[in-house]
Amino acid sequence: MKLIQLIDKAKDPLWKGNAGYKIVTAHLSKICDILDNPNIVKINTDMIDMLICALEEKSISGSTINRYLSSLHTLLKYAVNRDLIEKMPVFSWKREREHRIRWVKEDEEKQLLKALNTLGNQEAVAAVQILLDTGLRRGELLNLKEDNIDGDWVRIWQSKTGRQRSVPLTPRAKELLVKHVPFKIHPWDLWNYFRRARDMMGLTHDKQFVLHTLRHTTATRLLRKTQNIAMVQKLLGHSKIETTLRYAHIDDQDLMEAVNS
Repeated sequence: MKLIQLIDKAKDPLWKGNAGYKIVTAHLSKICDILDNPNIVKINTDMIDMLICALEEKSISGSTINRYLSSLHTLLKYAVNRDLIEKMPVFSWKREREHRIRWVKEDEEKQLLKALNTLGNQEAVAAVQILLDTGLRRGELLNLKEDNIDGDWVRIWQSKTGRQRSVPLTPRAKELLVKHVPFKIHPWDLWNYFRRARDMMGLTHDKQFVLHTLRHTTATRLLRKTQNIAMVQKLLGHSKIETTLRYAHIDDQDLMEAVNS
């Protein structure tokens, strides 16, 4: 069996209905191209190492490489469990650096939305505003259907962690969701609009100013308002409080205000 055949066989049973379905299938498609669609019984540790080198040559970060590897690991585990291959190859996971939490300041939000409006895709503008207001993951937002919207709430039936959760809506987010759900914009197109807007803001070299920064922003703003880390954990849908504790930081302005008081 070729790798592309395994992907076609396994992608729906493994990921259909999950928020990250489009991202995972895109990762697997790129892996298939890089490895030249091998027979799955020939995928060994050397081939995995070659894949890592190829991704590194494209200047892909260690954390993103691990996302690629995770998708392939899950796929090959599916094959092992069905006796399609004898054993798993060894995966050399990349060490992920712990970055500072980057969030969008109020003046940056205005610049960002202005730039996106200039680019002219209203779905991209709406998506960024909703992500800022709700803390939803990109995949969760782009996979929403009309029945996920329940008055002043979004009901997430299948999250990244496999848990259901409810996310309250600001008036802005509610209005935009009613207008745009289901979104037609592809995840890569949304990222491309965001990247172009970032460049227009003069932040081309700020590698931490990415779409996921919008989720960091929601968490940071909520924590500053409430000082309640458990509330932030519930909003973001983190299964472990340790994940949420990354947001329990103090920025320079907070520190200055505390000293002056």
